[in-house]
Amino acid sequence: MSRHLGDAFGEKNFEPEMRFLSRRIRATVHIPETLLEQMRDAVVFLQTVAPAQATLASLAERAFRAELDRLGQLFNDGNPFPRRTKQLKGGRPRSHGR
Repeated sequence: MSRHLGDAFGEKNFEPEMRFLSRRIRATVHIPETLLEQMRDAVVFLQTVAPAQATLASLAERAFRAELDRLGQLFNDGNPFPRRTKQLKGGRPRSHGR
């Protein structure tokens, strides 16, 4: 049973080549170790049922896109968020009590 991962995510018209339309950059995020292990387990499993379609990067990208869509629905009337006008502040968020 060889399925395309786009089918599993409801992306009937997903073209694998579309992932190459945007320049790829490295992003560093800190996530729980257990979550990373679950992601690695999923990718290794998916590579056995959908060879060459599952990578850690593609799984993370799909998760980021799904969450951005969800947040846009919830907080921005279903629209994509507007382009930012200032740079994102790095580091941990500061507590309001400090």
